Amino acid sequence: QTSSTPRRPAPLHDQIDCNQRHQNNKFLRYLSWNGSGMSSHKLDEVKQWCLGQRIQVLILTETRWQFSNEWLDANWIHVHTGAADQAGAGILILISRRLCKPQDIRWAEVSVGRLAHVQLRFPQRCFDILAGYQHTCTSGRQRQAERTAWWNCLDRYLGTLPRRNVLLLAG
Repeated sequence: QTSSTPRRPAPLHDQIDCNQRHQNNKFLRYLSWNGSGMSSHKLDEVKQWCLGQRIQVLILTETRWQFSNEWLDANWIHVHTGAADQAGAGILILISRRLCKPQDIRWAEVSVGRLAHVQLRFPQRCFDILAGYQHTCTSGRQRQAERTAWWNCLDRYLGTLPRRNVLLLAG
């Protein structure tokens, strides 16, 4: 190629092959990112990029989706918590289908749209993923009370998790 010819991005399989050779398979590859609102096309782009990077767990906060649900596609298991009365909240946790099977996952909304727990049930040990999205920091009393309640909720819930499990806390 000449310097005036723009470089095309490497095909997805080239990225996957390169990362497979150069990443240590002993470690979990995860990403936590505040998406500042998640449209379907933005989510598709992020998922495609994560496939190339061989990301196994993706945590997206501030989706601004107001529903809670779980669903599957060809590559990912999706778990979402969102609240109809909190337009700025929402947490989406994606688990690679290469990491585990859908039946090996349990999840709970600890605080709707603000704190979610996903447990991956592996034969040797469970892996807990706790994803949080705190309220914005402002000086108002109401917001400070919401932030304090969120921290108290996180603290209480962490106390319920078995210590023998592996824990990923992100948000």
